[in-house]
Amino acid sequence: MISKIKPAGVVLALSVLTPLISVKAHAFDLVTSEEYGIAVEKGENPANDFVPKAVAGGPLISVVAPEIVSGSLQSPVNIEVQFQATGNADIDMSSLKIFYLMFVKKDITSRILEHAIVDSHSIKAEGAELPTGKHKFLVEISDTANRKSSKKFTVKVDD
Repeated sequence: MISKIKPAGVVLALSVLTPLISVKAHAFDLVTSEEYGIAVEKGENPANDFVPKAVAGGPLISVVAPEIVSGSLQSPVNIEVQFQATGNADIDMSSLKIFYLMFVKKDITSRILEHAIVDSHSIKAEGAELPTGKHKFLVEISDTANRKSSKKFTVKVDD
């Protein structure tokens, strides 16, 4: 099974094996001003407004942070997503994908993983910088029975 682990899986495995040390996280660009400018210039893509999918019995995805509230947040934001397997399968953390929904889906998984604490059921990153504006994200994960789920969330950031 180790031969099937993708490079992101290696990072995840190392993160899980590394002792969790309480260190103040440094801010990092989750989305750059340039990427946001391109997204605004291109406009909305109706294809990215789909309803997230979950295969029956697939993993449950819970966005803990940023806390999705009406109104807006200040940057930087913290990101915490928890995963729960159902049935007798486990979460396959090597399948984790996080996308920024611009005119096209931009894979930002590695950008988050570089700054995240990852365990077998969650990912947590502190200090994610986002430009002022509205940002859409999609989280995808599978379980060991190859059932994939996805969840979309939107963050509005003010100055």
